[in-house]
Amino acid sequence: GMRRDRAVVEDVVPLLRARAAEARGWYAAHARPFVAQRRVDIRSIAGGTVTIGTGDVLESAWLAAQLQAAAAGELVVLAASAGAEVVAEIERRWRDGRPDEAYWLDRFAAAVAERLLLDAEALRGEPRSVAPEQWLPHLSPGCADWGLAGQHSLMSLLLHGRGEAAIGPVRLLESGALWPPHSVLAVRGISPGRPLQ
Repeated sequence: GMRRDRAVVEDVVPLLRARAAEARGWYAAHARPFVAQRRVDIRSIAGGTVTIGTGDVLESAWLAAQLQAAAAGELVVLAASAGAEVVAEIERRWRDGRPDEAYWLDRFAAAVAERLLLDAEALRGEPRSVAPEQWLPHLSPGCADWGLAGQHSLMSLLLHGRGEAAIGPVRLLESGALWPPHSVLAVRGISPGRPLQ
């Protein structure tokens, strides 16, 4: 009954906290997260496409609508990764018969990549704009109606069209997938106005 359920929770919660703390500790000591970004002007938004100042076209009605609704004038193109080191450690833990520890480290790495996208504004390494601005939520190819082919456009933008398929530890595969796991390419629109708090 309820007493037994409470006993199970009381036994499991400390274990879960310990697993989470161990994953965080390993990551802090050994991993090398990565983030890169490039800010570009939006030239026009029409017909479910976004044309940016470089002439490149991003095809997503969802993205176009989000940017148009917020009167966004710029985009930040982002690459974020929890790093390659964590992949090898997760694999090692699976091989060593430590699936719980592998799982927790895997989930922690996924959260790191997501957090890097959320914190991109603070991580940009340049002074805050004098004019207030709002950074919109991120969107990635493969989400909503934006096809995975959009990954190639974003990588090209980050590399200033150099025709390479990697930036930092993030490598774009022909399929549009990224290596290492827990890596993501995304854009965030920027509109004038009060920053989101």
